Amino acid sequence: MMNNPNSKALLKKLNINRLFLLELQKMMFTRPDSQVTIKSCLELMVMCRGDNPTTVEALAGGLLSIIREMTDMRRILEKDMKNLGHHIETDVRKSITLMEKEIEADIAVTDRNGASV
Repeated sequence: MMNNPNSKALLKKLNINRLFLLELQKMMFTRPDSQVTIKSCLELMVMCRGDNPTTVEALAGGLLSIIREMTDMRRILEKDMKNLGHHIETDVRKSITLMEKEIEADIAVTDRNGASV
């Protein structure tokens, strides 16, 4: 609904900062089955009007949204780093095993060549 051209035009006409509204909505609708009252939605829209003076509530809402996004990104990065570390460790072990086999093969060839002299 928020991406509908008519909705965008209406929000613009009402001087509602659509992007800020979308970010604050993420805090209200944390799960797909989240429900909020119409009053809460309207209050949020009024809070996002461009002609409102900045309030602690608006700043706190924006700040909390940023904190939540950064926390989510941190979790994702930590998980990715852990997986990457596991893959690197596995690859290094495989490489070491291959190198050891090559060294053993070289030693065996050297022993055979030295024994036949």
